[in-house]
Amino acid sequence: MGRGFEHDRLLLDPAEATARALGGRTYREFRIGRGQKDGIVDLLVDWPHLRMVIEAERSAARVLYDVDKARRLQAAVLLIVTSNARASRAIHRKLHRSGVRNRCGGIAIWVKSLGPALQALTNCFSFPTSCSTSNQKVLIPMPSSIEVAAAQRKGPTS
Repeated sequence: MGRGFEHDRLLLDPAEATARALGGRTYREFRIGRGQKDGIVDLLVDWPHLRMVIEAERSAARVLYDVDKARRLQAAVLLIVTSNARASRAIHRKLHRSGVRNRCGGIAIWVKSLGPALQALTNCFSFPTSCSTSNQKVLIPMPSSIEVAAAQRKGPTS
């Protein structure tokens, strides 16, 4: 069911390799339910303490459906990986216009182009904290671009 070189090789392969290197169990093209209309996520990643859905998108056309699929899988994080910053901005706009914020039904939504997406994954699972042991990593939630943009629009708080 692959959707092409850019989708599979350039966007999903590096995300899958990074998630595996960080100890996640990955499932490519994971079917949500039994029916054909239930949908398939591009990449499901399970860690012992977290479930993440990774979707590769080149436009904002299917992004609301991606949010719904992540919600049905009870994922903690939806990472939407894009091929460029323009696509990321378009997806942010669509999410914002539709009322979906960086957290929707308990799901943290990250929209990032490939490089920042890989860096976000690495930062979340390799950031040492005082409560982590040498073998355990603690998930550090990162603010999404929507949160940052909203804070910048509001200006400094006193």
